Amino acid sequence: MANFVEDGVKKESFWLHSSAMPHSITEYDILESQNEVCRDVEVIIIGGGIAGVSTAYHLSKRNMKCMILERGSVCAGATGCNGGMLVPDPSEGFSDCIARYGLDVALSINEYTHKCAKDIQAFVEERNIDCELRFPGLVNFAYTQEELVEVRKSYTVLHEQGVDVEWWEESVCLERTKCSDFLGGYHRKYAGQLWYVKYVVYMIYII
Repeated sequence: MANFVEDGVKKESFWLHSSAMPHSITEYDILESQNEVCRDVEVIIIGGGIAGVSTAYHLSKRNMKCMILERGSVCAGATGCNGGMLVPDPSEGFSDCIARYGLDVALSINEYTHKCAKDIQAFVEERNIDCELRFPGLVNFAYTQEELVEVRKSYTVLHEQGVDVEWWEESVCLERTKCSDFLGGYHRKYAGQLWYVKYVVYMIYII
């Protein structure tokens, strides 16, 4: 069971709660780190979250012997305490990304993150993984006039580059969210959600 501390309070990860997982918590406890370290490996990976386990999975497909070192249990860190979002987008706003790296690099980042999301979707569909993957989309909203300028700038560039985005005027935001705080925004249709822990644990069982 993964626990974390926030503002001095110990909390339990919803994603790892035994009542929500497809297997009993005892089965997941088996995946915790062991005291003995195997030395007959080619690659040592630090961390048993989605990055570490994905690395181990893909390297094992290339017949490389891997070992994951994890101080807690599988997905006990960021993977077990995230919002479950799959957003193919730069971590900063797209217009900020353009300002920092230039248009060509920003578009390359956008293209690469889309490829990663599609690879995950294909992996899930091919293996029928029960991780509740779906693509309801995501809206980038603007609360102020200053934000509205930047959000519209991001939308314009993405739209011109053929990215599947839809602009929402203030009236549309109000109609669809029932909230009057938004001045506008754009809807990214290819943005999803999934249960990362279930996704990771599946990979562990097939490595």
